[in-house]
Amino acid sequence: YPYSKYDQVAVHEFIFGGMENVTATTLTELTLHDEKAHIDYSSDPLVAHEAAHQWFGDLVTCKDWPHIWLNESMATLLENLFVRYDKGESEFIYELIKDMDEYLNEYRDKYARPIVMRIYKYSNELFDSHSYPKGGLILNMLRALIGEETFRRGLSRFLKKFEYSIADTEDFRKTMEEVSGKNLEWFFEQFFYNSGHPALKVEEEWKDESKKLLIRIKQVQGDDSLNTYILPLKIHIKAGESVKECNIDLNEREAVYVFDLDTRPDYVCVDPFFETFKTIEYQRSAEQWAKILLSDKHVYCKILAARALGSIGGLRAVEALSQSMLKEEFWGIAAEAAKALGETRTEMAKEALLSGLSTIK
Repeated sequence: YPYSKYDQVAVHEFIFGGMENVTATTLTELTLHDEKAHIDYSSDPLVAHEAAHQWFGDLVTCKDWPHIWLNESMATLLENLFVRYDKGESEFIYELIKDMDEYLNEYRDKYARPIVMRIYKYSNELFDSHSYPKGGLILNMLRALIGEETFRRGLSRFLKKFEYSIADTEDFRKTMEEVSGKNLEWFFEQFFYNSGHPALKVEEEWKDESKKLLIRIKQVQGDDSLNTYILPLKIHIKAGESVKECNIDLNEREAVYVFDLDTRPDYVCVDPFFETFKTIEYQRSAEQWAKILLSDKHVYCKILAARALGSIGGLRAVEALSQSMLKEEFWGIAAEAAKALGETRTEMAKEALLSGLSTIK
């Protein structure tokens, strides 16, 4: 810790959630609550976010406003990594998914912009879901790309190199290249200097005679994004008792990947740990989605399944969502299943939700 003390002061009617003044963070009064309220309303992520700013924002300050992501995206990722340390991997993945939801809401309802944005009237315009959750997700992708140990060494070197000084996006990129030994210009060009995001459409086809699985991946993003992204992707293929794990580098607008298997796969999970920044769309039946929701081990793919079933509706969707809501170990998936049940707007779904009131804590 770079300073001699750290205080936190809660202020009545404070206009932000928190403000990272050096050695003394100011917090909203809403962070003050009793242990009962803490179960449902935790200040821990906010406290972690503002504490992270003592390094990213205070010890090293962004050179000017277009590089504000160095403060806010970093604090957002570190806040989520604290959640992982505190509550585990499932909670961490769910935080990433909710960050993606927040970014997409802004993207769909308002605008798309590069994270490093040099055109603005007021600096406050840059404190949005591009600088916070989107940037945090991209940093998490960088963490996965170069490895966690290397990523942390990069953060440490960046802080030491620019401590009590200022830095910009290129300073950060060059530092990460030094520690990783990788050229990261393509990564920063795609995700920090351009707007939008990759949008993937995935189709699966099983060839019974040749025992081959074909996975076709198309990039379908619009004109506000790059035409073609370079994307590293993990794919898990569940077939019987075994899971085939594959790594691919998608660098075309459309590509087909062929996998030899002994038997028809139960299901496919693309990017199981939600490490790649993108949206993804599948063409699947309710039965296929139900199998993933009830059998897969990955929070990301199970939540995609719950949301898809809520959109599809029908008897099989309601059955699977009801079962997940009642039996799922991780509350985030159960909550998504309950929400998806509501979206089916059926009498059977309503009965399942009402019956859940007596059994779900």
